[in-house]
Amino acid sequence: MKNTLDSSIVKLTNYRSVWGYIHKNKQATIPQIAKSIGLSLPTVTRAIDYGVAEGIINPDGVIGAERGRKAQVYKLNADYMHFLLIYLDSDVLSYRIHDFRSRTIGSGNIPICDEKVLSTLENLVMTSVAADPLIAMTAIAVSGVVCKGVVMDSAAFPSLNHIDVAKRLNEKFGLTVLIDNDLHVATNVARKYSNYQEGITVLYAYGKHKSGSGIIANGEVLCGASGAAGEVENIPLHTPSIESERIAFCSERLQAIIALMNPGRVVIYELDEGMDTDKLIGLIKSKMKPYLLPEFKLGRDFFEDCFLGLSIMCEVEIKQSLRERLDF
Repeated sequence: MKNTLDSSIVKLTNYRSVWGYIHKNKQATIPQIAKSIGLSLPTVTRAIDYGVAEGIINPDGVIGAERGRKAQVYKLNADYMHFLLIYLDSDVLSYRIHDFRSRTIGSGNIPICDEKVLSTLENLVMTSVAADPLIAMTAIAVSGVVCKGVVMDSAAFPSLNHIDVAKRLNEKFGLTVLIDNDLHVATNVARKYSNYQEGITVLYAYGKHKSGSGIIANGEVLCGASGAAGEVENIPLHTPSIESERIAFCSERLQAIIALMNPGRVVIYELDEGMDTDKLIGLIKSKMKPYLLPEFKLGRDFFEDCFLGLSIMCEVEIKQSLRERLDF
């Protein structure tokens, strides 16, 4: 049993390495892949053959190689599967459709309100799938606490509270549906592309009307038992939540997170124009003990990181599916 398990792990790792190399480099030959990632030619060939048989990889012509030999070029099949990525902001639903090579092939924005958010979401999925039958997975980011597909508590969309959105859309449209808190989604991006593998990192996003945080501990995104981890609006502090005192309000909540988690760094996203991050950091530094102060960094574009995080969610789901196909 152990030998079989070890064999499956090796096979999964090798196949992912081969396909990941092709994804990163757009196209490649078997000798190029073998040389670059340190696998044998037979191992790479088996991974390529499996990918071609599954429709994941396509041959893409030949190129000249060393000593005049020709080598077959391979690339990912862009139309193997398409993904509908959705971000539910406070008053707009933004969506993108990606092909299997992470290229955007469709996008748009739809005004929404709480009373119609679920019907708007369902209509978008229905029309998108009808127009593009290759859509097999949708990933959704929403402001609020999410646990196992269920929206537990969303201040922006209370009509979604206690609804298993993932199950509902799966049953209606036959798609794989993933849904998570928008900060958790963006935190996945930092976890994958930044050197946050050790210690604790807090990602804090704040705007004129909402704020929240994601937490990375030793390379893993924390999620509480009920889906809440970093829900700073639930911290019982007393600064009025009004725009004129918004910086002080957000500062107190972030101080509480820093005191509790003692992170090595805090990455700050500005959700709206006109937010004064220098003032926010200055207030924190003036009120906290020096030994508690983390390194402060400015985050990237939160909107773009949400969509990139949704893509990562789909990637993780596909890897899990690959495990099942390889009998892992």
